[in-house]
Amino acid sequence: MNAPYGGRLVDRLVKGGRAEKLREEARELQPIRLSAEEELDLDKIAIGAYSPLEGFMTREELESVISKGELPSGLPWTIPILLDARREEVRFSEGDEVRLEGETFGALGVMRVEEIYEVDQKEVAQRVYGTLDPRHPNVRRLLTKGEGVAIGGRVELIERPAFNGVVGPYELTPSEVRALISERGWRTVVGFQCRNPPHLGHEYIQRLAMELYDGLLIHPVTGLLKEDDYPPEAIIEAYEALVGNYYPKGKVLLASLGIEMRYAGPKAAVFLAIIRRNYGCTHFVVGRDLAGVGGFYDPYEAQQVLRSMRDELGIEPICVKEVYYCGKCGWGVTENTCTHVGWSYNVTTISQTYIRSVLRRGGTVPAGVLREEVLEVLRKYYQRN
Repeated sequence: MNAPYGGRLVDRLVKGGRAEKLREEARELQPIRLSAEEELDLDKIAIGAYSPLEGFMTREELESVISKGELPSGLPWTIPILLDARREEVRFSEGDEVRLEGETFGALGVMRVEEIYEVDQKEVAQRVYGTLDPRHPNVRRLLTKGEGVAIGGRVELIERPAFNGVVGPYELTPSEVRALISERGWRTVVGFQCRNPPHLGHEYIQRLAMELYDGLLIHPVTGLLKEDDYPPEAIIEAYEALVGNYYPKGKVLLASLGIEMRYAGPKAAVFLAIIRRNYGCTHFVVGRDLAGVGGFYDPYEAQQVLRSMRDELGIEPICVKEVYYCGKCGWGVTENTCTHVGWSYNVTTISQTYIRSVLRRGGTVPAGVLREEVLEVLRKYYQRN
């Protein structure tokens, strides 16, 4: 079983009697109201998904990440994890403890404020996402924040945020996933990143992973996605249909990852690989345009970057070409496995963007692209909406 990325697996989730005591003490502290994105980041810091982070980033950490792609310790890290606030809302000082409040709970956690510092959101957007184009969903969110400050410091989590009822049972911690991996005796574990319900292209890759390695962690992002993405419950229900009807029980573990999706192309790919390393994966699937959006990134650059960083990250990338459906072959194919790709009318590009557009207008999804059980789940969602 591989060691956690960066050493020990961080655990900042307070339990038992100490949690009750900390909750009582937190009532007397100045509050910070977290956004939905920050709630999820707080949770992932505390449970070890973002190990080795132990809190929201200080200025030194932010500058190191956006300029060098690493933490001050030298460990690779590519995405800033910040707690933002307006200057007029800050009624505390460096060195104080503050109460971290969520949108649905009172006290989610406590932070020891190490630093309060100015942040240039335009610079962060440019350095992380490579653009200031507001059509980019993450850039648009950063640019709407305006001027403000970031608050850096270590955190402790008293209570995990509320997750969607369908998603909740799947929102496992890295320690819980690692325990299940150990219980099943898996020595090689493939992490599969996704943010959509499964289609034939996903199934093609997942079956390949199950054939070659001990286990498969299907780990869809079910936190904050783009406005036109599927909702979390549709993603989980669709995967329940696929896994429950078609996959061997002893080969697959389905868990969710409640985070804000960062569409940062290669930089996001590094971030997502580190997270899967923390969850116990030894391998990580890198498909075409992983964590890309709107044509902002080279669709295969993430594969090149993760290949070059395999030793630093301690996880082996599994790089795959784009998967199509070939009517002549009757199954999922890539340019490496089918002679018809690129010229035959029988070859269909498999895209959830296309599938969503068909379902919205009540059309017929091409045969072979989706399992019927998955299609029924997605039809139910579009009929309801």
